[in-house]
Amino acid sequence: TLNPTWPLFKIESQTLCNNDPFRPIVILVYDWDNDGSDDYIGKIETTLNELSTKPKKLDIKRDKDKDKKKKKSRGQLSVLQYNSQPRNSFLDYMQGNVDMSLMCAIDFTGSNGHPDDYQSLHYIQGNKPSQYQNAIRQIGNIVAVYDSDQKFPVWGF
Repeated sequence: TLNPTWPLFKIESQTLCNNDPFRPIVILVYDWDNDGSDDYIGKIETTLNELSTKPKKLDIKRDKDKDKKKKKSRGQLSVLQYNSQPRNSFLDYMQGNVDMSLMCAIDFTGSNGHPDDYQSLHYIQGNKPSQYQNAIRQIGNIVAVYDSDQKFPVWGF
C-alpha cells in the first residue's frame, strides 16, 4: 500500500523512552512483503514531546543520505491520534491520604525445608535472622512508617 494507515496501538512511555519526553525515539519503517523479504524504507527520529503534538508530516529518511546536505524524503508519517494517561506515583497516593496497612504472611510449608537445614529460607544461624526475617524487616521498616494504626497482622501457613 502506498499510503498505509496502521492500527492504533498502546505502549507505555516507560518502555518507549523511560518517561523522558525529550529522549530520542527512532521509528524504523519497512515495506512488508508476503515472501518475508521486507524492504527498509527509512527511519524517523523524534521525541515523545513531538509525537504528543500530533505532527502531520514527519519525514522518513535513509541513513545513506546523511552525508548529503539535502536529505531525500522517503515518505512522511502523520500522527493521527495521541493519548496520554498519567499514572499516579506512590507520592501521589501518600499526598492523597491513602490508608496503608502492613500485613505479613509466612510460608511454613515443608517445601521450604526444615529450619535446621542451612539451605532453608527459615534457617537461623545462631543469632542471625533467617532470610524471611530479613525480608520482613527490610520491607516492614519502610512500609510501617505509613501504617496508620501501627498494628501488623501476621499469618503463617
